[in-house]
Amino acid sequence: MRRDQPNSYYGNCLYPGGLAKTSQDIKEASLVEIVTAIREAKDALSTRFLDWMSGDAKENHYNVSLDHGTLIVTDWSHVGFNEVD
Repeated sequence: MRRDQPNSYYGNCLYPGGLAKTSQDIKEASLVEIVTAIREAKDALSTRFLDWMSGDAKENHYNVSLDHGTLIVTDWSHVGFNEVD
């Protein structure tokens, strides 16, 4: 709980953002190309989430295969752990 908003609740929210690349694509790409692709996927996340919430999504973003060919990357940099007492 944050000190400046003691009556607020900050729970967890998980929404998958997709970036489909083969291992060959990653192997042949430069680091800049990989980072750019990740940033573009993160930038599209808000729009994809709003589409899903409104029922306009053309695909089920929660249908992610969790097999050996899937890499899950999380970003907790904006969670605010450094602001928690």
